[in-house]
Order: sequence, then structure tokens, then C-alpha cells
Amino acid sequence: MRAIAFFIFLLIYLCGMWTSSPSAFINGLDVSFQFITEVSWPKFWDASYITSTEPYFIISKIGHLVGSFLLAILYFFWLERTKGTLTLLILLLATIEISQEYFTRDARFLDLTINLAGVLLAVGLFREKEN
Repeated sequence: MRAIAFFIFLLIYLCGMWTSSPSAFINGLDVSFQFITEVSWPKFWDASYITSTEPYFIISKIGHLVGSFLLAILYFFWLERTKGTLTLLILLLATIEISQEYFTRDARFLDLTINLAGVLLAVGLFREKEN
């Protein structure tokens, strides 16, 4: 049952990360994917967008943190441990973030860092539970 919960949430997480419009996904559950083969990697390291005034910017970053936190919690509850599984989860989240470039979205190092912070929060909570 725990594995099913993890994979269902993973599918929802992937829809949110890969859909063409995250705001349309959140507001109307509109999911549409557009795959492209020519991507622009220089934006990955660009941190200038941190000063963005887009209305969904902060919500997007909170979404990354909360989404990766919940995914990690479900993952750790499924496998009943963090030791030996943390690397695999981080690689999964990094792959998801980087693959956004192929779905008309921007992959950003900051988002990857926020995802890592969500995972580390889950590790702290899960290890506290183990003790």
C-alpha cells in the first residue's frame, strides 16, 4: 500500500513538473505535455530570475519544497529507511528537474537545490521518528 501511495504521488508530481502550464494544472487540473528536442542549458545556472516578480514565483518555489518533501516522506515510509535509499531519491528528483527542459519548462539549479532541501527536511523528520 505504501508503494502505491508513493507511485500515485510521483505521477502527480511528474504532471506538475512536466505539464506545459503549472498554473493551469493547479487551477483547473489541465495537463498538457509538449516534448521538445532543442533545449537551452545556460538558464540552468542563471540565478537572476530570483528577483522575478511573476505572481506564481513564490508559490512555485514552495511547491518544489513541499512536493519533494512529501515525495521523500512517502518514499522513506515505503522503504522504511533512509540509509542507502537517499542517493536514489536525489538522483530521481535531479532527473525530473533536468528533464523539465524537454517539456518546454526551465530546469534551474535553484529548483534542484530547493528539492534537495525538501528531501533533507524529510530525512530529518523520518530519522527523528526512527529514534
